[in-house]
Amino acid sequence: MLNEISLNTYIFCIIISYLLGSIPVAFIAGKFYGVNIFNIGSKQAGATNVFRELSRKAGAAVMLIDSSKGLIAIIICRLYGFSEFELILPAAFTILGHWNSPFTKFKGGDGVSTLTGLGLGIAPQQLIIPYIIIAIILFTMIYKKISHPTIWGGSIGYLVFIFMSIWSETHLDLSVVLGFSILGLSIMIHSIYFHKKHKENFKRK
Repeated sequence: MLNEISLNTYIFCIIISYLLGSIPVAFIAGKFYGVNIFNIGSKQAGATNVFRELSRKAGAAVMLIDSSKGLIAIIICRLYGFSEFELILPAAFTILGHWNSPFTKFKGGDGVSTLTGLGLGIAPQQLIIPYIIIAIILFTMIYKKISHPTIWGGSIGYLVFIFMSIWSETHLDLSVVLGFSILGLSIMIHSIYFHKKHKENFKRK
């Protein structure tokens, strides 16, 4: 329970989670290609933009590393005895770090890949099948340059996640389901807001 973890430990894990999330993987990948990821494509530092504008291999690598940031943050918190529900707040700060990295003037990406890693650390049994479905949708839509791949993939994957959470074989506590749902919804709102605010970045060339 939360009261069994000291406040200092909780704050420490939140800070570590934020710093891990803030590592600008897509931005670094762009530097290897001699470009600023914030100046090309959707102008977001995410795996989707790297996949579309730089290369598929680079996009896949960014997706894997961004996912690892989330997973490592959760592993560290678990080592300090965090329960599934207690992991939600550090997870939120990991996403916040990805959105607002101090290393890139507080710019970032949507955080879908990072959320993937967070989910694998928090509820692997309930999320492995949804993630496979999301991956198939993402790669299909990104390859064909269809709009909002993360929204479509996330929405369908979420429905499967809910089913897995209430199924007796992989039941997950409601508080954890709600907490993770809020994280996913936050990323979806963040993505929709960015798309509407920067419509010109998403016009097909």
